[in-house]
Amino acid sequence: MTVSTSFDFTLTRDQIITQMLRTIGVLADGENATADQITDGSFRLNLMMKAWRNKGISLPLYQDVVVFLEEGETQYLVGPSGDKTSTSAYVKTELSAAALSGATTITVDSIAGFFSGNVIGVEQDDNTIHWTTINGSPSGSTITLTAATTADAAIDNHVYNALAGIVQRPIKVVDARLKREDGNEVPVRVVTRQEYFGYTNKTAQGSIVAVYYDPQLTNGVLYVYNTANNVADTLHLTVQRQVADLDLSSDNADFPVEWLEAIIYGLADRSLTKYGIDQVTAALIKSDAAMYLQDAEDFDMEGSFSFAPAVEGYED
Repeated sequence: MTVSTSFDFTLTRDQIITQMLRTIGVLADGENATADQITDGSFRLNLMMKAWRNKGISLPLYQDVVVFLEEGETQYLVGPSGDKTSTSAYVKTELSAAALSGATTITVDSIAGFFSGNVIGVEQDDNTIHWTTINGSPSGSTITLTAATTADAAIDNHVYNALAGIVQRPIKVVDARLKREDGNEVPVRVVTRQEYFGYTNKTAQGSIVAVYYDPQLTNGVLYVYNTANNVADTLHLTVQRQVADLDLSSDNADFPVEWLEAIIYGLADRSLTKYGIDQVTAALIKSDAAMYLQDAEDFDMEGSFSFAPAVEGYED
C-alpha cells in the first residue's frame, strides 16, 4: 500500500460553487457551471461567510496584533489606515549608539528586516516613539531617516519596523497581554463598553490593565486603561480577524480544509429557493448543512487554542 506525501488539498471559489450545484442536482457530474451561476454563487458565498460571523459561529480565524504605545494615549485605531500596529511579524532592533535630537541617521544592532520605504519607529528619551520612514537602503549598521528625530535617543533604545504585516480591522479582541520592556508578559483584561466607560479617570497613566474594543467600520477603536507610561512596552492582542473575500475564481476559501464540506452544504442550503429544489431534497440538504456546520465547529472547539480567565480586580 502506498500513501500520498501531499497535504495541500483545497478547493477554489469556483470549485466550491460547482460542487454545490452538483450537490443540489442542478449540474450533472462532469458538467460545468455557467458564468451566471458562478456570479450568483460567488455573491451568495461571500454573503454567507459574513453572515456566519453575525451568528457568532466560531470560525478559526485568529491573528496576533501588536500595538505600539504612546504615552498618555487613551485610544488607538486598529486597521489598515489606523495607528502604528503590526502583525506579530514586526521587526525590532536596538540602537547601538546614542542619537541626538535632529539626527537623520541612526546606528543599530542589526539592519535585518529593515528596507527602504518601511515605516520605522525610534524610542526617544522623552518617552515618545518617533515615527518616520527609511530613506534609502540601510547599509552596515546605519539607517537613514526621512524625518529627523525630535529628541535624544540613548543606546539600547528600541527601533521598530512597524508595518511588517498589514492589520485589517479585527472583529473582536479575545485576549490581550502587555509585553514589558524586559520581555515578560502580563495579562490584560478585555472589558465591556459599560465597564470601560465606568472608569472615572481614563487619562491616568500606568501599566495597561484593561482594554475595550469597538470594531467600527474601516478601523476599529481600541480603548486602553491605564494610559501607557512606558513606550518601550508593547500591547499584544489576539483578535478574531475578518474572512477574506473570494473575489477571483482561483481564490481558496479562507478556512481550514476541515470546513469545506460545511461551506459547500451551507451554500447549497442558501441556494435551494433560487433553483426550485423539491421539498424532499431540500429537507435533506438543510439537515446535512446543519450537521456539517456543527461538525466543523466541534472540530475547532477541540483544538488547542485556549484563553486564561479574566482576573477580576487585577492591578499592576
